[in-house]
Amino acid sequence: MVGQASVIVERCRYPHCFNMRPCPKHGNRKPSDVARGSSTKRLYGYRWQQARRRFIAEHPFCKPCMLEGRTTPTFAVDHRIQHRGNPALFWDESNWDPMCEAHHNAKSRAERKAETSQKTPV
Repeated sequence: MVGQASVIVERCRYPHCFNMRPCPKHGNRKPSDVARGSSTKRLYGYRWQQARRRFIAEHPFCKPCMLEGRTTPTFAVDHRIQHRGNPALFWDESNWDPMCEAHHNAKSRAERKAETSQKTPV
């Protein structure tokens, strides 16, 4: 069998779905991705991309890095208070901070850890 490529066949990631991937019903997305909704449904559509681009142009350096005496380019626009789908909080620019990738990832990780520790086992 020299020269033949092997094909890896995988089942759909959805529980109790026995279709092969890409699944005609669920595509290649994980159940958690579908539950989150599209980026547009989560408010991160074209309007956000434009606002983000403008904000980064106006705030080119990471705010936490500047407080530490460094100038690191802005990678993300962070919501100081998590908006959780609240459009008023999402679009409130006084709730936005320019952050480098490292600071944004660290803040997001800390928020996820705090959320996980607050959940009580059933």
